[in-house]
Amino acid sequence: MKQKIINSIANDKFDEYQTLFNINGFVRIENFLESNFLKFLLSEVMDQNFLNAFYVEGSNREASDKAIQDLPNDTKLDLYKAIHEQAANGLGFHYGRSKIVNDNSLQPYSNQYLTELNNIEFINIVRKLTSIQNIHKVDGQITRYRSGDFLTRHNDNVKGENRIIAYVLCLSKDWHPDWGGMLQFYRNNGTPDIPLNPVYNSVVLFDVNKVHSVTNIAQFAPTERYSVTGWMRS
Repeated sequence: MKQKIINSIANDKFDEYQTLFNINGFVRIENFLESNFLKFLLSEVMDQNFLNAFYVEGSNREASDKAIQDLPNDTKLDLYKAIHEQAANGLGFHYGRSKIVNDNSLQPYSNQYLTELNNIEFINIVRKLTSIQNIHKVDGQITRYRSGDFLTRHNDNVKGENRIIAYVLCLSKDWHPDWGGMLQFYRNNGTPDIPLNPVYNSVVLFDVNKVHSVTNIAQFAPTERYSVTGWMRS
């Protein structure tokens, strides 16, 4: 018998989620994954080899923790200064990411999760919930935000990428809002709107045209903010 990993949504909750998405362009679904599967997925996520993704000198770059640690101190300080100067002008990010590769021996639970998201039954649920019918496939990556990490304000509608819906599966237990790491949405005029704390075992679905950010992780945050993110595409 096939293991069930995505919990069913009660009819009354589905109607509520559908209404919220239609009004706001995003919705958070709580208690998303079956608890036993979630435990194994989280263990796998925390064991990844992350690359630091950042924006500097007009381009997206990646580097391992070791590569950054091995830089001369002056070079390292200049790198972070450049990253932060760009971010201060509204363009930048710094966080860890690990691509989900199609290899069950390396990432069995991440692959199983993506397989379930690509199941036509789940895609049909998302189509109905969002009233968007041309969703056909889902991709994903694992992300890690540590103290000082951030993602500045932007939208996910990238030309040629065929992105329709973005999703964030939150995997940080007992995350306190004082630690930062909010998924912050904005109105069209740039005014901050609704911030979402990364509630454990919840998934946020949102229209790729929604402007959003991930707020800076506080220096005193005692743990990392983990998630699985990606896009539902045509």
